[in-house]
Amino acid sequence: MSMKRSLVWLAAVCATLAVVGGCNPGPGSSPPEVTAAPGGLSGAVVSVADGDTFTMMTSVGEKIKVRLLGVDAPEVAHGGDTADCGADAAHDALEELLSEGTSVDVVFDLRADRYDRYGRALGYVSTDVVDDVALRLLDAGLVEAWIPAGEPQPERFAEYREAQSRAQDAGVGAWVGCDTLGR
Repeated sequence: MSMKRSLVWLAAVCATLAVVGGCNPGPGSSPPEVTAAPGGLSGAVVSVADGDTFTMMTSVGEKIKVRLLGVDAPEVAHGGDTADCGADAAHDALEELLSEGTSVDVVFDLRADRYDRYGRALGYVSTDVVDDVALRLLDAGLVEAWIPAGEPQPERFAEYREAQSRAQDAGVGAWVGCDTLGR
């Protein structure tokens, strides 16, 4: 597709999505085509990368990386670096919640960007069993409530900070032995 056609296509998709809450695909990324339900995405889990990121496949066969909005997990080992404290537990917990083939819905927040600078979709994730995957990880003491500096606060962020505080105070999950679980 030529650059001009790509821009025309993107403008058309954004115009359509503006009716249901805006379009902010982020630099260097393009929004999903027909797979975007009003305000979100639906599909099945393909793989889990770490404690806050996974890949899903939409019904039309489009792979999309998704990052849980409002939380940050410890970094897993990669590129010769060792894993951060609690990284393996966060990864394993997310993999248990989002095992391969699990149906997921990703809902975008009207206050936050829909895509990050790496082209990952940012949203609240639910399954048939779990209403809010990020909140479940926070309650388990495996991730921290977090947003990038200078970004608007997502709707659920206050609830996420409260869940993190409860987990820290109770000393559950990785809070037993880790000072931080993300940044």
